[in-house]
Amino acid sequence: MKNTIKSLFAVICVSVLGIILGLGISYAQAATTLTRPTIKVTDSYGSPKITISKVTGATGYRIYRKTPTDTKWVKVATTRKRTYVDDKWEADEGATVVYTVKAYAKNADGKVTWSKTAAKKGWTNPVVPKKDQVLVDNEYFKLTYKGIKSTDSRYYKMMIHYENKESMKNSFAQTSSYWINGHRVYCPRTYFSIPSAREETEGEKEVYFYKSDFEAIGIHSIDEIEKIEFSIGAYPDGQRLTQYECVVYPTGLDKDSYVQKERKALSGDVLIKETEYVKVTAYWRKGTDFVSCFNDEALHRPVLIIENPTDEDHVYIWDDFAINGIELPNSYLETYANIKAGETYYIPLLIGSIDDGSQLAEYNIKKADDVTFTLEVHSGYDHFTAAEDQLSAEYECTFKP
Repeated sequence: MKNTIKSLFAVICVSVLGIILGLGISYAQAATTLTRPTIKVTDSYGSPKITISKVTGATGYRIYRKTPTDTKWVKVATTRKRTYVDDKWEADEGATVVYTVKAYAKNADGKVTWSKTAAKKGWTNPVVPKKDQVLVDNEYFKLTYKGIKSTDSRYYKMMIHYENKESMKNSFAQTSSYWINGHRVYCPRTYFSIPSAREETEGEKEVYFYKSDFEAIGIHSIDEIEKIEFSIGAYPDGQRLTQYECVVYPTGLDKDSYVQKERKALSGDVLIKETEYVKVTAYWRKGTDFVSCFNDEALHRPVLIIENPTDEDHVYIWDDFAINGIELPNSYLETYANIKAGETYYIPLLIGSIDDGSQLAEYNIKKADDVTFTLEVHSGYDHFTAAEDQLSAEYECTFKP
């Protein structure tokens, strides 16, 4: 009997010990051990892009940043993805922004396990050589290019210093049509006006470009902006309007060595129409979806690329934009473009209401199966009303977002 009791006690002890060990094993399995991640930081359209190595067992990653003005690490984001573009940084040109990352895992017991911190990696806000380039200098006023820089993930900012000559009152017209590296681009954020001498004789104007407008012609970083051309209309001292042509070489390139680059085909290109009179391509910017292109942020707008392959100047008129067969009367940014022989014009479009996208809700449009519009080709040049009786061709165009 005693032996039986001893044997039973031994069995119970072994069983309990096994349960304890089993629990210990289960607990050890629940507490995930994570390896230290590695990161690399590269430039993405003028902003830092963090790429994180894969950590087995990780639920996600937490990204930290420190700029030269920060006294401690700032939490940037907690994400399950292993790539992240930081558009919240603020740093002077030439300043280095430093990043690090921790991987984390949520355990079965609800607790979180963290990895060791990744080795720090830096990204330097690009420095572009600043050359004081005189744009216009006459008896009335002087305009000087002071530089261009990347301000954040969305904009390039060009600085122009103006000086109204003594006793002269100069009023300046606005402009929005620019030639970037030889390509004509309609940049809707570039309107600017300069005060007259009676209000302020000297100062600096900031001209903002959407980086996404540059992306459409294949420019992905500030050092690829080799040449900017634009005109400024001025009324010197109350006289008639005079157009002044301005040319800037932002990176300090010698004007005699400049060679115009051809636009390369981009992954977002959608060919709409190609004939003897015109080639029309739509370019949908990276990160754009159907819904976001209907707000008033030009970053999300598609670009209409119109090429004139002929040896004559033409006026191109587009109208009657419709989505899923529903016409939206305010769905264009401009109604026409003058394009010289052999040239190309890049025009960002706003499909939907120009104001707030309310037409989408009105017509209950949530997804586009197709977008259609009419394109007319007129011979001649200048405002389209002068060419209305010179119709060369008319095309119905359709494309899918």
